[in-house]
Amino acid sequence: MKKKLKVAAGSLLGIMFLFSAVLLIHIVVMVKNRKPLPAATLQMARADFKQPVPDQVMQTIQQAVSRQKGVKETYYNAGSRMLVYTYDNKVNTAEAIYASAIRPSGMSSERHLVSQSEATKGCPAMDNHSFYGKLTNMVARVVN
Repeated sequence: MKKKLKVAAGSLLGIMFLFSAVLLIHIVVMVKNRKPLPAATLQMARADFKQPVPDQVMQTIQQAVSRQKGVKETYYNAGSRMLVYTYDNKVNTAEAIYASAIRPSGMSSERHLVSQSEATKGCPAMDNHSFYGKLTNMVARVVN
């Protein structure tokens, strides 16, 4: 009975070691000599409209936003009345784009401002506070 218990414990520890080694090797391969992200300065901004916007007016607004320096894409969701645009933050700011392209449209709108609690969490698609996020950051610091 003791021999079976020792074999089971040894097997379990061996499997845990192998999984840990595979995870660490994967992280090292992914972060070693990592090049800068191609869209590192790309950001998103949002304008919320307080009433439905006619299609022609929205096309005019989107064209005005698209003509702004640094703007890459625009997307309007009629159901939620939100205009989302991506821009290069080294070229322009969300405030300047809103002030020069959206506010003059005459439609009642406001810029979506991230709350303090949302800002402390970072990107909603990434969880840097999870085990994998912390481990990745730690290994990246050691490797790079």
